[in-house]
Amino acid sequence: GRHTALGSLSEAICRIDGAQPHHHLSPLTRAYLNRSMYALPFRKRLVISNMPLSEPLLTWAFRDDRTALAQMRSTVTATQISGSEAANMLAAKAQARINARLIPGETPENMLRYLGELVEDLPVKLEMVEQTQAVPVTDAEAPMYKTLCNAIGEAYSLLPCIGMLCPGKTDSRHYA
Repeated sequence: GRHTALGSLSEAICRIDGAQPHHHLSPLTRAYLNRSMYALPFRKRLVISNMPLSEPLLTWAFRDDRTALAQMRSTVTATQISGSEAANMLAAKAQARINARLIPGETPENMLRYLGELVEDLPVKLEMVEQTQAVPVTDAEAPMYKTLCNAIGEAYSLLPCIGMLCPGKTDSRHYA
């Protein structure tokens, strides 16, 4: 055929890699940006201080800061791919595992729909293998959160306690 299974799958992966979801600022992320703005370079301070007018420029201003970008949008990437068992044989079927880390407000169903739209003209099929909701946001007024901020303030009196999302799939998802 014109395209192999791995070729079609590779094109789908390239589209997904190249079209990360648009940013979405949760109240927590807005607070994170506003409270950390004073320690940032001029370009980033300029964009943050002029929001919401400058909000479309956020991903440009933070293009070199993957941690900050992970606060602003869900992230999607291929983590595993498989095809033929032999080095000299075309794969009749190929598959990849796509990992999505969702920010609060995003749902697995919406992400699957978004990815489906990116590859709808390709001979690939998307299915959700494992569904994990976005990590819940801890209430900044919760007693343990305040205790943590007080401890940070005692140890580092010049640094503010700034809450942020933990973009990795860590034990932090159980802390809320």
